[in-house]
Amino acid sequence: MANEIEISLFNLLDEVSQILKANKNVEDAGELVLNFHKIENNIETFLENFFLQFFSNGFELEIEGITEEALSQIESHFSDFRKTEIPKNVIDSFKDAIDILIDIETAVYLDPPRDEDLYEAYRTFLPKLFESYKKDEAVLRDRIENYGAIKVRMEGILTMIGELKQQTML
Repeated sequence: MANEIEISLFNLLDEVSQILKANKNVEDAGELVLNFHKIENNIETFLENFFLQFFSNGFELEIEGITEEALSQIESHFSDFRKTEIPKNVIDSFKDAIDILIDIETAVYLDPPRDEDLYEAYRTFLPKLFESYKKDEAVLRDRIENYGAIKVRMEGILTMIGELKQQTML
């Protein structure tokens, strides 16, 4: 098994960016709700797969999802590691992801959907996750074979997030 994170996983976030940009011009409530569900699904799928691949391929730890139980499993797994071998920042992001996923799942099912939580996950949480990945570089460079390619892909997503932030400020 390769110690990589599937690079095509980031295509889900490209699609989120396109939907968020297009939502500015959507007036049909039904279409907006469908778009919100697509955004929620893409972000959730990205996060779950990112963390599953990260821990499985980088640290030989199989987790079931982004849950409190998985967090306990992660903490237990890393208890015997030296501090310099622990991806502390990504683990902290995992903790935050538990709450973020609950927020976005709830937001979509409100009437009307609360799109702020979806935007928050995309525009605020993802940049924090990507920053945590970069901060753990010393640990990850040797464990994630495509560390550099993932980092480049993250930068591309950050650029799209920045563009979206600019557009919403105008």
